[in-house]
Amino acid sequence: MVRHAKLIIALMLWALWGDLSLYADSPPSNVVTLPIQDSTDRVFVPISAGKETSHEWVGQILEDKQGFLWFSTRDGLDRYDGYQIQHYSPDPKDPITGVFVQKCCRYALYRDHAGKIWIGANESISEYDPETERFTHLPLPSGKLQGLVRNVSQDKGGIIWLASRRGLTRYNPVNGETARFLHNENDAGTLSSNFVRSSLETRDGTFWVATNESVDVFDRRTGRVTEHLPLRNPHQNQASTRNPYVRLLEDHSGVVWIASPRDGLAFIDPQHKKLTFVSLASGSEPQPGAWAIIEDRYGVLWVGTDRGLFQLDCARKHFVRYRNDPSDADSLPADWVLALFEDREGGIWVGTANAGVARVSDHPLPFKRYRRGKGVSELFGTNYVLSAYEESPGVVWAGTKGAINEIDLKTGRYAVRPIAENTEVASIAKDRSGQFWLGTFDGGLFRFAPATHQTVLYGHNARNNSGCGNNEVRALLVDHHGTVWAGAGAVLCSFDRAKNRFEIYKTGAPNSNEIDTLAEDAAGRLWIGSRHAGLSRFDPATGQFTSFRHSGAAGGLSSDGVTSILVDRSGTIWVGTLGGLNRLDVATGKFTVYMERDGLPSSSINGIAEDMRGDLWITTSYGLSHFSQISKTFFNYFRSDGVFDDLTGAWSGRSGKMLFGSYSGLTVLSPGDIEENRPSPLAVVLTTFRISDKPVPIGANSPLKRSISYTKSLMLSYNQNNLSFEFTALSYADPERTRYRYKLEGLERAWNEVASAQRFARYTSLAPGKYRFQVEGRTIHGNWSEKGAELSIVILPPWWSTWWFRTAWVLLIALAVRWAYHLRVGQLAHQLDLRFNERMRERTRIAQDLHDTLLQNIAGLCLQIGGLSKVVVTSPEAARERLKDLRQQGEECLREARQAVWNIRSLESEYVDLASALRESVEQLTAGTPVRSHFRAEGVAQSMPPELQEHLLRIGREAIINAVRHAHACEIEVQMIFEASSIRLRIADDGRGFDTQRAAELSGHFGLTTMRERAREINATIAISSKMNHGTVIEVKVSL
Repeated sequence: MVRHAKLIIALMLWALWGDLSLYADSPPSNVVTLPIQDSTDRVFVPISAGKETSHEWVGQILEDKQGFLWFSTRDGLDRYDGYQIQHYSPDPKDPITGVFVQKCCRYALYRDHAGKIWIGANESISEYDPETERFTHLPLPSGKLQGLVRNVSQDKGGIIWLASRRGLTRYNPVNGETARFLHNENDAGTLSSNFVRSSLETRDGTFWVATNESVDVFDRRTGRVTEHLPLRNPHQNQASTRNPYVRLLEDHSGVVWIASPRDGLAFIDPQHKKLTFVSLASGSEPQPGAWAIIEDRYGVLWVGTDRGLFQLDCARKHFVRYRNDPSDADSLPADWVLALFEDREGGIWVGTANAGVARVSDHPLPFKRYRRGKGVSELFGTNYVLSAYEESPGVVWAGTKGAINEIDLKTGRYAVRPIAENTEVASIAKDRSGQFWLGTFDGGLFRFAPATHQTVLYGHNARNNSGCGNNEVRALLVDHHGTVWAGAGAVLCSFDRAKNRFEIYKTGAPNSNEIDTLAEDAAGRLWIGSRHAGLSRFDPATGQFTSFRHSGAAGGLSSDGVTSILVDRSGTIWVGTLGGLNRLDVATGKFTVYMERDGLPSSSINGIAEDMRGDLWITTSYGLSHFSQISKTFFNYFRSDGVFDDLTGAWSGRSGKMLFGSYSGLTVLSPGDIEENRPSPLAVVLTTFRISDKPVPIGANSPLKRSISYTKSLMLSYNQNNLSFEFTALSYADPERTRYRYKLEGLERAWNEVASAQRFARYTSLAPGKYRFQVEGRTIHGNWSEKGAELSIVILPPWWSTWWFRTAWVLLIALAVRWAYHLRVGQLAHQLDLRFNERMRERTRIAQDLHDTLLQNIAGLCLQIGGLSKVVVTSPEAARERLKDLRQQGEECLREARQAVWNIRSLESEYVDLASALRESVEQLTAGTPVRSHFRAEGVAQSMPPELQEHLLRIGREAIINAVRHAHACEIEVQMIFEASSIRLRIADDGRGFDTQRAAELSGHFGLTTMRERAREINATIAISSKMNHGTVIEVKVSL
C-alpha cells in the first residue's frame, strides 16, 4: 500500500505542476504507469490486394537510399515501390539470392552509412548493394560469428557490430578485421550474456549492448563492459528467459529506450543510470511485450506490442493505443506488432506477426469519423449517411436506413430514432418551429417533433394525399420566409401551414425525372437540380420556370445530371453534376466548368458545401476536394487522409463544422484545424528496363552496368532500339492517385501524362542518335516534380553507317574514281596510240601503195609524155601508138587513184553488218584484176560491238590486199562463220606465199604486225599459215 501511495502521490504532483518529467526519480517499484486511451482516429492502410508481402509475418522494415521499402519476412526479403513487391527468396540455386541461408532476414536488417543493406542470417552475414542489385556473402573468419544474427548496427567510425546468440562480433568492412566478445561468468567486465540482441551508439559516444538479461555499457577500445543494467521488469514473468528481441532507441532528448517482448518498455535514467519500466497495461490487463520502438519526426514514441500499437506523446505523459477491430477495415491490421518504421513523408509503417504490413500517418488527422456502435440492429441505424444536419453544436442528425442517427460528436455516441421500415432518409430540414422535415426514398415526407418524438406522415396514396404528389422526396428546403419546399420525383411543392398540406407546382420535366437538390438565392428564387432534366430556376412570385440544359456548346451546363446546388455568400450559383462542377454567371447565363483535369479527384459530383471562409467543399465519387475561391485551386483528400470512402454528400453545420456523408459513416471537419501544405516534389526512379520486351541484366557484357534506378546514361547498339521502361515515384501516402508524365527528347516534344496504373513507356524502332528519357511525378496534392528521373541514351549506328566508315568509304570511292580515271585515261591513251600507230601504218601503207603503183605510173607517164614531144614531129604513127599506150596508162592511174580513195573512205564507214562489209570489200579489191574471189557466210549473223566489227573488217581487208597485190594470187576465198558464241574469219589464197619463219624480216607490205595487234585488241586468236608457192591461210576467231 505504501508503495502504491507513493506512486499515486508522484503522479498527482506530476499532474499538478505539469513539469514533472517522466525521467525524474522513479518510485521504488521502478515502474511508471501512465494513462492509456484507446483511439480509432487513425487510418491504417495495408498494402492493397495483389501486392501482398511474401508472408504475413513482417519482422523488419527499412528504407534504402533511394526510397524503396524493404520488408523482412519468414520467406525472405521483399522490396516495395508503392505498387509492386519484388521478392528475394533463399534459393540456393539462384546466384543472386543463393547467399541466403535458413532463417535469413527475420531479425537483422540494416542500412549502413554508404547505403548498403546488411542481412543477418544463421552464422552468416550478407550485404546487398542496391546499385548493382547483387548480394554478397561476407566470409568471416571461422568461429568469429556463431548463432543467429539478431541485429546489425554501425558506429560513427564505420565499424559493423553483429549481435548473435553467441556473443558480439566486431567487423571492419575496410580491412575485414574481425573480433568476437563473449560472456565469462568469472569476469564482470565481460558481457552479461552471450545472447546478444542489439547494440547502439548514442550521440555522446556511449556504446550500449543489449543482451537477453541486461543492458551493458561497452568500452570499444578495451573490449570491456563498464556497467550492467539488469533487464527485469517486476511486472513481467520472472521465470522466463526468452527475450528474442531487445530494441534500443535514443530519443531526441538523449534518453535511451528499451523495448523487449519479455520486459516490455523501459528507459534509462540519464542521471542515475538505471532502468525505469513503463507499464503498457490498462487496469488489470497483463503486461504486453514490446517488440518494436521508433520516434517520429514530432518526437512522439511509437511502441509495437503484442496487444496493439502504443503512441507516447512528446511530453511522455500519456499513451494512445490502437487495436485491431475486425469490423473496421481501417483499424490496426493485427494487435501483434513486430516492426515499426517512419518513411520520408511522415508515414509510420507497421509490420505485424499475422497480417502483413500497413501504413498510418504520423500526425493527427483533421477529420473525425463516426460510426454506429456494435450491437445496433441492422434494421435501423446502419452506418451509411445519406443526409446530415447539425441540430445543435456538437449534435448531428444523420439520415440513414429507416431512421435518424443522433450523433454526439464529443463522445461518438449514437442514438437511433426509427422513422419507417423499408425506406431511407434522403433529406433533412428544420423549420422555424423547431420541427424536422424528413424526406425519404419511396416512403413519403415526415414531420418529426424532437421534443415529443412524434412523427406525422405526408404521403401520396389513396388513403393519404396530403403530400407532394410523389413519395420519392429527395430534396428539402426552408426558404427565407420559413416556407418548406420539397422535391418529390418530378414535382416541386410547398407546404401550406394553414391547410396542413402541400401545394404542387409542375416543373414540366418528365415524370421519370427526380429532383435531387433545392437552393434559394438572395432574390428568393429557387434553384432546382434534377437527375435527368438539368438545372431549373423557379420564381415563386410569377410561378415561372427557366431551364438550363446541357447542350455541348461552350458555356453550357456540363451535364443534365444535377446532384447538388449551392448559392454561396457572394450570390454565385454552383452546380454539381455527374459530369463536373459548374459555376453559373447569372448575368450571361454561361457556365464555367471544372473537371478532373482541373484538379478534382473525380468529375462526378454529389455534394457541395461552403465553409465559414467562403471556400467550397465538394464530395465526389472518388474523394473529397477543397476548392479555394481565392486561388481557384483544389486540394483533395482520400481514405488515407481520414475521409470515408463512398461519399454521398456535403453539408455545412451550424457551428462551422463540415459534414460529409458516406456509406461507411459520417466524416466531420473543422476547417480551421486543417493545414494544407504542398508536399515536396517527388523522387521518381526507373524500376525496370527492357530491350525487345526482355529484362536487361546487369553485367560487364550488358549495356546495363548497374541498377537502372542508378543509371544515368546508356550506350546501345543499332539493333537494341526497341526499349521499354517502368518507373515509380517513391511516395507511399497515396500511390494509386499519383500521376506521371514522360517523354523521350529527340523523338517527342510533348509530355505523355498517365495514371499510376500506366507507369511504363515503350518505344520501338528508334533510329540511331542521342535521346533523353524524362519522367516526372505529381501527387494528388502537389505539383510536378522539378527533377524527375532522367536517362541519356545513345543508340550507335551500324558500322556501315558510322562516320569513320562513311569517311573511309568516301575516300575509297574517291580513290577508286581517281584510279578508274587514270585507268580510263591510260586506256584511252593506249587506244589513241594504237589508233595513231594504225593510222600511221595505214598512211605509210597507202603512201607505199601510191608510191609503188599510182605515183610510179604517173612518173612513168610523165617521162613518156616528155619523150613523146620528139616522136610526134619525126614519127606521127609511132606517136599515135605511144599516145594510145599513154591513154591506157592514164586510165590505169585513174583506176588506182579511185581504188585508193575507196579504200580510205570505206575504212571509216559504218556498216550495218560485217558480212556485207566483207563481201563488198572482196568485190572492190579484186575488181579489174584477174583474181577470182569467193565469199561465203555461214550461220546466223549476230550483233556485235562496232569496235569488234571494225577490227575484223580491217584484218580481212588487209589479208585480201596482201593476197591481191603482193601474193599475186589467182584465187581468193573469204569465209565468214557465225557460231553460237564466236565468229571465225578465214581468208585463203593460192599466191606465192612466204616463209613464216622469216616474216619479221619482210619489208612490212603484208601488214602482219597490224593484223596481230588488231586481234589482241579484241581478244581474238589469229593463225597465219603460209608456204612458198603454196598460198597463205589466215584464220581469226573471236568470242562474243
